[in-house]
Amino acid sequence: MPGVSDYRGLNALTGLRDLYVGDGMICRDLDALPTKVPLEDLGIPSTVTDLTPLREAWPGLTALRLLESDDVPLPPPPRGLRTLADMPSLTTLVVSARLVRAFAAAGTPFPRVKLLRLMDTEDGQDLAEVVTAFPGLKELVLSASKRPATVDVTPLREVGPLRSVEALSTVHLVNTDRVHQAPVHQPPESRY
Repeated sequence: MPGVSDYRGLNALTGLRDLYVGDGMICRDLDALPTKVPLEDLGIPSTVTDLTPLREAWPGLTALRLLESDDVPLPPPPRGLRTLADMPSLTTLVVSARLVRAFAAAGTPFPRVKLLRLMDTEDGQDLAEVVTAFPGLKELVLSASKRPATVDVTPLREVGPLRSVEALSTVHLVNTDRVHQAPVHQPPESRY
């Protein structure tokens, strides 16, 4: 389906619950998506410019994935991030770690988000921004795609409900002993 830019024909699939508009697919506007189906899990490219219609189009949305293409520089944060804070069912968020600053600066916390997966975590990623934006967080998963990343988890001790922190691939967490409320899992050190 590369090159497709209008997905409204999917409205006929009344049982559609999960939709991922992935790499190589075009989607800059949520109006191009099927708004008559009760989506629960939506993956859209980070090129979408406005998230404001999400609340009205899919009030039962439980998971949102803002997917980033490796070939395209990260665009400016989409408008309407604050809309996500008002979505009662939205508990899972998968975003580029570079968007965390935009969530922290949105001026409102996102307490309903319980599971946050940060893709493309960068070396020295500031988790204080995660604490500011997601005070109700229970699970945090960090992954890096290309370069190793060392991340200090000390700020996470401020997140009371936190139950799990997991590092994937080349992410290495430091000061894990400072996070008492949650187990911290990370890949074993490489022997090579």
